[in-house]
Amino acid sequence: MKKFMLACNWDGSLLEVISHYPVYSLYGKKKIDIVGGGRAPAMLPDITDKDCAKYIRCVRDMGIQWNYLLNAPCLGNREFQQGFYNKIVDFIQWLVDIGVSSVTVASPYLLRLIKSHWSDMYVSISKFARINSVQRALFWQSLGANQVTLDLNIYRDFSLLSRIRKTIAIDAVLLVNDACIYQCPFELYHSVISGHASQNENAPYISYCSLYCRYIMAKNLAEIVRSRFIRPNDLSEYTKLGFDRFKIVDRFKNTNWLVNTLKAYSQENYSGNLADILGRFETYAPTNFDESSWHHSMLDFGVYIDNDKLDGVLEYFKQIDCNKFTCDVDCDYCNKIANISVRWINPEKRNDTLKILNQTLKEIDLGRACVPNGGGKL
Repeated sequence: MKKFMLACNWDGSLLEVISHYPVYSLYGKKKIDIVGGGRAPAMLPDITDKDCAKYIRCVRDMGIQWNYLLNAPCLGNREFQQGFYNKIVDFIQWLVDIGVSSVTVASPYLLRLIKSHWSDMYVSISKFARINSVQRALFWQSLGANQVTLDLNIYRDFSLLSRIRKTIAIDAVLLVNDACIYQCPFELYHSVISGHASQNENAPYISYCSLYCRYIMAKNLAEIVRSRFIRPNDLSEYTKLGFDRFKIVDRFKNTNWLVNTLKAYSQENYSGNLADILGRFETYAPTNFDESSWHHSMLDFGVYIDNDKLDGVLEYFKQIDCNKFTCDVDCDYCNKIANISVRWINPEKRNDTLKILNQTLKEIDLGRACVPNGGGKL
């Protein structure tokens, strides 16, 4: 039976609704903490320690697992300093004291640290670990992981997915609605800079990777089709392989958006604009947003993805190995599908959007958008 790991936005009304759905875990974190996570703090709601503890108790009282994210992939080597090591241990002990029994990490070091101090802690491995082979999944299992999040890039390699699921003895989860660029060259860098930004409120941070990914997709809508999201209508293709755990993003979404997305995946049915339930096509406006700044290029990515036109698309991928082909040279399948399923809602805005994104990226590359010395975020 399928069940879901749902992003948490710290809204109490979210808890009132999700009891009607098969949610086994809520995941989230404070916007800033000593370990950090996968989202820059400017994007996230804030919460006090007291309210955090209260919220987690409510979740546990509902019989739902709370998963606290400790998934920044880099700690700047500070973890090998005694004082910082002690701070990590103290922070995780605080999590245990307020009722946290499950965490997500991206570092083998943190996994071993946690299992050394709290052997009963349920530890899930982040997508940032890029678990994309049987061997890598087995490696994390041997280190003591209880659950692995598989790399998005392999979600249309059904033979590999099947082999991983049959081989490992631990839980495996698939991230369904994160429409990242296929084989994105920014993936590792993005996770590292987001992690550092969420470790220190004064850390300098610019949404460089998100801007560039939007630029790539805006230039070529076929990149959207290439993205390895899983449609609600295709969930059965993965349950057939033995997968029953599915993760839904994103933590900065409002409750209506999260519930609508959860409903679509629970019912395995959706009709309309698929972009409305995918995490990468949001209207992005962080709390410190300044409309007069270059950040307005993040605001609008108005595409319509006709979900009905994507029926049956996965059948093609069952016959080929994308790793052995060059997109647009050896294969143009995604271009053909994009031509019939993806369009700009306002086509006249395309050139303006591309111009703004390109201009913004050049400003960053030339150092004209750097934050002042000492920190801050743009």
